[in-house]
Amino acid sequence: MVLVAFLAFAGLGSRYAARVVQRLPAARLGRPLALAAGASAGLALLLLGLLPWLQPRALAWPLSLKGLLTLTSLAPLAFCMGMPFPLGLARVAAAVPAWLPWAWGINGCASVLGRRAGHFAGHSFWLCRRHRPGLRPLRRRGAAVARPTRRRHALG
Repeated sequence: MVLVAFLAFAGLGSRYAARVVQRLPAARLGRPLALAAGASAGLALLLLGLLPWLQPRALAWPLSLKGLLTLTSLAPLAFCMGMPFPLGLARVAAAVPAWLPWAWGINGCASVLGRRAGHFAGHSFWLCRRHRPGLRPLRRRGAAVARPTRRRHALG
């Protein structure tokens, strides 16, 4: 449900960005681009602060209300996140059309590397904060099991 909602609302944001591109000249697309990027960052920070407070309270809610909470929290963020790329592409296409393939390539590369970097950073931070104290006994046991031992044979 989360992926479907995010993709649908990001698509709506992209469609709205196409309307903005049609209405404004390319030289004036900088402001909507900055607004979309700033709104995305602001909404992400708002959700980051609000959801840890809201999640424990929503545990007892029925599934339909939890789904509605998911949709209403993701919709504005996804809508805003769907806008910067089309606005930026329109700006690049108007300024230097030869750079358009590069913009697509850089977007694809950033998508792949950003996912991996976020995954790595999230796991590193999570393991540092939560699991290291709990892993110490396992590491001691694992080191004891992994050490080679010398067996003395009766014959010699």
